[in-house]
Amino acid sequence: MADNYRFDVAGAPLEVALQLAFQSPATTVKGWRVQEREGQPPRLILYWYEEKGITPTPAPLAGGAVIALVQQWLDATPWDPKHPWGDVETKKGARVYNEAWGHVDGSPAAFVAIEPYQLWYGK
Repeated sequence: MADNYRFDVAGAPLEVALQLAFQSPATTVKGWRVQEREGQPPRLILYWYEEKGITPTPAPLAGGAVIALVQQWLDATPWDPKHPWGDVETKKGARVYNEAWGHVDGSPAAFVAIEPYQLWYGK
């Protein structure tokens, strides 16, 4: 995989989006951190090796364990649904992405960020 592997997926099933994340050098999650951001939704950042300021996992997590962790965090995270126009139904989904050079928040240990994402369904 290239050193500058980038992706940004919103609205796809969580399992599919996280499969993309694990195409990077990361094969397991060794820690996590929740980042609160003013004017933006909070995000869960996953780390493939330990770094200062993260919460280490009790054991490396992969596959279904990562999906369960992320889904539980999404379910517990508040979101602010907005109706952009007309008759639209909204549901909570997820945006799964990384940033420049395949990192998140400038950290080479962080390989994916997940945040609540509003899905729109027209009626």
